[in-house]
Amino acid sequence: MIRKVHYASEAEWLKLRKIQTGFGGSELPAVLNLPDWEYGSTVSAVAARAGLVPEEEPDEKTAMRFAFGHWNEQFVADEFCRRSGFEVHRENCIWTNDDYPHMFATIDRKITGQDAGLECKTAHALTSKKFKGGDFPANYYVQAVGYLAVTGYVTWYVAVLVGNDEFHIYALTRSRVFEKPDWCESACLVDDGELRALREKTDEAWGYVLRRELPPVTDGKACTTRVLNALGLSAAKTRSASRVADLSCVAAALTALKGKKKVKKQLEAEIAKIENTVRAALVAADADTGRWGDIKVTYKPQARRSPRAKSRAKDHFGGEIPDEHHKTAEAMTLRIE
Repeated sequence: MIRKVHYASEAEWLKLRKIQTGFGGSELPAVLNLPDWEYGSTVSAVAARAGLVPEEEPDEKTAMRFAFGHWNEQFVADEFCRRSGFEVHRENCIWTNDDYPHMFATIDRKITGQDAGLECKTAHALTSKKFKGGDFPANYYVQAVGYLAVTGYVTWYVAVLVGNDEFHIYALTRSRVFEKPDWCESACLVDDGELRALREKTDEAWGYVLRRELPPVTDGKACTTRVLNALGLSAAKTRSASRVADLSCVAAALTALKGKKKVKKQLEAEIAKIENTVRAALVAADADTGRWGDIKVTYKPQARRSPRAKSRAKDHFGGEIPDEHHKTAEAMTLRIE
């Protein structure tokens, strides 16, 4: 059975979201631990839902990006309607589905009169190459597949504004007779096997949540490191005495790590040698920019202005640190593009 629980405000939505026994669409890329998804991992998703660590607050830049995407959602929806000729409307509710007990959905828009939905996205101009030839990021795909599963709809459209001058529309569908419209760049068939696989992954992850256990660590993402550091710090504060663990269970990993650190040190030395060779060539040519093929190199001074060590605390001056207590240094910076 498919259910919808309506909410009247964002605050009410946040409360409802926290009590759901599953993962929302935006959490699915983390649950699946997509390699290119830096904002979450299986470990961080489970730890947050299980309450093992406090929910992370986004940094200022990430918060601004999320806010802009939310604010821009209406424009993306309007442009999708203009290009497709469809009408869309909001449904302020959280969807759940008994067939997918550990997933829920809050959708951006429903396509009026169709068993279809719309996900509105805003992407940075520098990610433009990810949207070439009908391709789009895997996290968009996973999120849309999750919405198809929970809502039971047949088709999901993803509309993306890239920068301020590119607009792309993609379709994911469970229908084998779906005909891609001209205004849609590509259409992907989502079969039942993908939906089953998604259910299995979310069921497995929710099992760890219920047991308040971490899943096996299989990535080197910063978000996973932060979770492990937080748990380690918490344990250290409550530990009455030092403890020594038998690490035979990760003997192979330790051996590999030791070898890779040695290789890393060698690579860093080789890279430094090559960079010095490039620096010497630019100095000899009395140039601050160099080119070879499609490679561009710049070697320019960059000023770094910082408070002197004994004057770092702004509150010592009751506000901004006076200029006389700053020091400015110039350093040559090598950039290879």
